[in-house]
Order: sequence, then C-alpha cells, then structure tokens
Amino acid sequence: MFLVLNGKVRMGLRNMPELDRVFSRGSLLGLPATFTGRPYSLTAVTVVQSDIVHLSREEFLQLMRERRDLCREAIDMLGREVTFIQSALAKRCRQMAEAS
Repeated sequence: MFLVLNGKVRMGLRNMPELDRVFSRGSLLGLPATFTGRPYSLTAVTVVQSDIVHLSREEFLQLMRERRDLCREAIDMLGREVTFIQSALAKRCRQMAEAS
C-alpha cells in the first residue's frame, strides 16, 4: 500500500492504456493487492517529483481494524476501483469484438 503525499503517479498495465490513470495527493495505491495479499498487476510511475509513503499490509490491516471509519472509506475506494477496471475491460472486449 502506498500513499501519495504530493506529486502525481501514473498507474497502468502494459498494452492496456484504457487502464492508465494519474493519481495525485491523498491517493492510495495498491489497495486491491493489500486486501487480497496477492501481487498487484498495475505498474506505478511518478509523473512529476512525488513524495510517497509505503505502508505494509500488516500495518494497513491493523489500521483498518482500529479505525472503522477509514475501513469503510477503503472499502468504498476498492469498490470504485473494481468498477472502473470492470468497465475498462468490458469496453476493451467490445472494441475487440467490433474489430473482428
């Protein structure tokens, strides 16, 4: 789990530019992987000079147990992330089907 303190970070997946997004101050990166404990498939690259803090999975999960308000926010963020990825993948599938 990474927290962007300032700057901008682009996250994306090679050969899938529809998943590319730029995140700025206050963004949490790697949320799905932190919850599942599995590697995250997106790559992060700083776009400008950035300050980023790493929070281990154990530290993050402990914080989620202690702060239910933050846990709810993290779950909401996770839901939005999954929805975005599903939408982008569905769009790509439609485009590929139309091209065939």
